[in-house]
Amino acid sequence: MNNYNNKLPEYFNGLVEPTEAEKTLNGFKLKRKLLIDHEKQVYVALDAFQKNAFFILVDNIQIEEINQEIKLKDHSKVSFIKLTPLIGG
Repeated sequence: MNNYNNKLPEYFNGLVEPTEAEKTLNGFKLKRKLLIDHEKQVYVALDAFQKNAFFILVDNIQIEEINQEIKLKDHSKVSFIKLTPLIGG
């Protein structure tokens, strides 16, 4: 988010949708360029993780708990998979 705040590009690509943002193919487009409150975004993401809105894979192993200790390598791959409810399912 610091990278976004330093440059203030047209689109924000992050896990959590900023307030007053329009979802587009390129990310979230803010109606007006604002600094993103990274602390608020962290709390929203932690709450979403606790509610199973997304899960995290580290080297194809699912992280079960938010405070789970993991060992990252130089070539580790971290994936955030956002879950979308199906309609009529």
